[in-house]
Amino acid sequence: TRQAGVTSTVIERAVDEAFDAAWFRSDATGAQRHLDDALARTPLKAVSMAEAPYEKAVIAYATAGRPDRARTVMAEWDLRRREVPTTRDTVVVHRMRGHVALASKDYPTAESELRITDRMGCRVCDLPPLGRAFDLGGAPDSAIAVYERYLTTLWPDRDHLDALYLPAVQKRLGELYEAKGNRDAAVKHYRAFVELWKDAD
Repeated sequence: TRQAGVTSTVIERAVDEAFDAAWFRSDATGAQRHLDDALARTPLKAVSMAEAPYEKAVIAYATAGRPDRARTVMAEWDLRRREVPTTRDTVVVHRMRGHVALASKDYPTAESELRITDRMGCRVCDLPPLGRAFDLGGAPDSAIAVYERYLTTLWPDRDHLDALYLPAVQKRLGELYEAKGNRDAAVKHYRAFVELWKDAD
């Protein structure tokens, strides 16, 4: 219905805002509160399964450092999706598990889950969090390899993904190369980062 469409749009906007607060502004507390309030007003189960942004909500909670809340949302998704399964379910479940593991600091599990999505779904969509799992897990060379693959892999319709992750990837590559003493590579990525942000608000 029209009302259901409006409701799903409002929830998705709130989820996106929560993710932005956690990821871009490092405001985990504000992100969690914003998402809690939005889902209290309109629970995801009140929206049709086709329109409820479960995947985004799990990732937003995980990015805000609340894997417990992410698991609760994921459990509800798992229960509902059994009634209306889709061909995307396998990729989605591994993606959500990967983000929850990353938030739980279980880096080997995050690496394993996000590698599966890399093989089964979009070839670039989960490379930034996969690189982050290697990075936080103490494997800088693997992180560099994954981040570089993200930059060089051609993939259609990646503008939204780049808007989320490209600046962070360029900045982190600069830092990783600098730590390895590779000044030329570090400068290259720092310059790319500055170029991306020079006209930012």
